[in-house]
Amino acid sequence: MSGYYLLICYLFIASVSINGQVFDFEGNKYDTVQIGNQVWLKQNMRSTRYPDGMKLDPNNYKCPNGNCNLADSFGLLYNYWGLSRGETGKTIRGICPHGYAIPTPQNWHELMLFLNADTTWLWKTAYNYVSYKIIDKRYGGTGETDLSIVPAGLYIRDNFYNFGTSAEFRLIDSTHIKSLSIYFDGGTTGTVNVSDFVPELKKSYALYLSCRCIKAEIDTSNKIPELNFKWRIYPNPCSDYFSIISGKMQDIKSVELINIYGQEFELKQDMDGKYNLNRIPQGIYYLKISDQVSTEYIELLKIH
Repeated sequence: MSGYYLLICYLFIASVSINGQVFDFEGNKYDTVQIGNQVWLKQNMRSTRYPDGMKLDPNNYKCPNGNCNLADSFGLLYNYWGLSRGETGKTIRGICPHGYAIPTPQNWHELMLFLNADTTWLWKTAYNYVSYKIIDKRYGGTGETDLSIVPAGLYIRDNFYNFGTSAEFRLIDSTHIKSLSIYFDGGTTGTVNVSDFVPELKKSYALYLSCRCIKAEIDTSNKIPELNFKWRIYPNPCSDYFSIISGKMQDIKSVELINIYGQEFELKQDMDGKYNLNRIPQGIYYLKISDQVSTEYIELLKIH
């Protein structure tokens, strides 16, 4: 059993992928599918935490059609700031699991070309004869790509729209924020639209759409807003012990270790003020550090 657990931790370090499956911070599982040279998640994102454990503001996401029981099947809807976390750069990771990112307009264009979409009307923002190739079979798709797009609709300015009839996403890179619309109308043209948002909706707090992530290339230009952690971990990566520094130790109420499945283990300090990890398998974890007024999450790598 311990060898199996170590294997899982090694795979998580590499790409957070286990036998074609990816896990977010909350332990939600996503299947993956390779289409050409791209690897996509087969389900919409449904996490309320970023990959480092930081919780989203509840105002930055919505349950599909106002029903949280639908989230497992349709994912959540995110506004721009919930989706992107305010990141800038060629690759926006945002809400996506480690190793994955928000797709760019170029990512989507390459997918459409690989699927032999008709681009005759691309000047009108339309890819034709292709939507049925990416739509979930339960909603009229052919299943030939297994991308399994579902009609989660959207939310804008206090109302839900198009649940069951369209899927709506954002495509983001360093210079563009595009709207992606996939229709479930059974039409023979199989249209997918990629268009510009009106300016006031590009980074809107009021517009909530689905998120489907793509496996990302390494991009050193990616910038994440400074999180200003109250505490630091030393050493990190660590082997047997670590210490919490740059904070007021007397303020710490509890320290818990969380694995990739969301299981929590309470840690205690030894006589030297260190935390013992001797019995913990190697892998990526998150420390949940709480004081009297707040809780923060810090990534920790156990290497031996």
